[in-house]
Formats: sequence, structure tokens, C-alpha cells
Amino acid sequence: MYDKKYYEIMDKGYSGTGSIIFLTIIEELSKHKGEKILDAGCESGFYLPFISKQFKIVYGFDFSREGCEIAKQKIKRFKNVHVFQHDLTKKTKFKKSSFDVILCSEVLEHIYNLDASLKELKRILKINGTLIITVPNFTFLGHSYIEEKITEFFFHWKDPTHIHRYSIKKWENILKKYFFIEKVYTTTHYFSKILHKIGFNRNIVFKIDKLNRKLPLLNKLGRNIIFVLKNSKQSENDQL
Repeated sequence: MYDKKYYEIMDKGYSGTGSIIFLTIIEELSKHKGEKILDAGCESGFYLPFISKQFKIVYGFDFSREGCEIAKQKIKRFKNVHVFQHDLTKKTKFKKSSFDVILCSEVLEHIYNLDASLKELKRILKINGTLIITVPNFTFLGHSYIEEKITEFFFHWKDPTHIHRYSIKKWENILKKYFFIEKVYTTTHYFSKILHKIGFNRNIVFKIDKLNRKLPLLNKLGRNIIFVLKNSKQSENDQL
């Protein structure tokens, strides 16, 4: 599935409804400072040009060779950005406590061995460093949950790459074994998607989407869950 055409579709999607999560992550990253950042699962490098302006040293890797090749084309003019192919379930080339910030967006739902991946992210993240994780929201009545049920009912299809279809609570129980959960919210809510479909400017839709987060029920129903985590001794499993 992860060929050149797939990444062309994904790139185009980030100018549409997908731009809501894109803008959410860019805004979230702007709140966290440091010298060195990793995009673990960078796909075709959507975020790399933007975070290159905020951090002195930027690394990105992805399991897909095709994705890495496209990403390398995007970052040619950015001397502080480095991309390579890697499997997150395997140990990386980085030393312990290498990064101030790590982004891992829409990756973990595709990985069988979550423990190996989370242990490696913890190992290479500095103590009190920030890990930002996003995953699809399969909470009951959550956007991804409903979206998949509709697709399955009408088209008899489920995304075979989604190994983990978890709720917010389930993900929290997994992540808190390794990290302190600082903040959890969702993005790309039903109302926002409708407004975008009927032609509202994406920046206006993004602002409305942020307002939806403040409502307790809506905050649990967005398409993507955003976890802001700290590599803290307050996690359940700090001896890895």
C-alpha cells in the first residue's frame, strides 16, 4: 500500500481535511523547545520542512523506502534535516537520551510489537523530554470508529494496516507504562469536517476544531487522538 501513489494521495490530503491534524501537530510542536527532534515514522516528510525551522537538528525515519525517498527530495534544501529508513521495532543508531522532542504520528496503530517500539522511543528521549503521539480514535462513536463501520458496511472493507483499533482509555493504559501522560485531546471533529466539505477556509475550520476540544463530549470524538507525553519517572515502568 505504501507506494509513490499512496504518498501522493496523502500529501494532497494534508491540503484538505487532513490539514486539521497537520495544523494541530505543528501548533503542538511549537510549544516544545529543544535542540534535537526526531520524526519517528515520517512517511513522506510532511512535517520535516516545518520543524526544521524550530529545531537545530532534525531526524526522520520511516519503514517505507518509498516514503523515505520522497522525504529526502522534500528536505534537499534543509541542511539540518536527515532522513533514513528504519523499523521502529528495532533499536535505532541513536544513543540513550538523544532527543528533546520526538513526534510519532499515525504510526503505532500499524505496529505489532508496541512494547519494543515504546521502549526504544523512551530510550532515545531525554528525561523530561516530550513525546507527541497521534493515533486514530476508535473510542465508541469516535470519528475513526464510525468512519470504519460505515466503510465496512457499505464497501465491505477495513484498513488491513490498522492492527490496533483502540479507544482513548486503552491507549492511555498502554502509554502510561512508559511515559507520564501530560495531555490528551482529539482533533478533526465531525462538525469541522462538515464545514471543510462545504468550503470553509481551513484556518477557520482549524480554529473551530480547537473550540470543539473544550467541550467534554466532543473532545473524545475527534478522528485522531493526540497524546503529549513526558519521559518522566512518574511512568509505571521507568526501568527499561
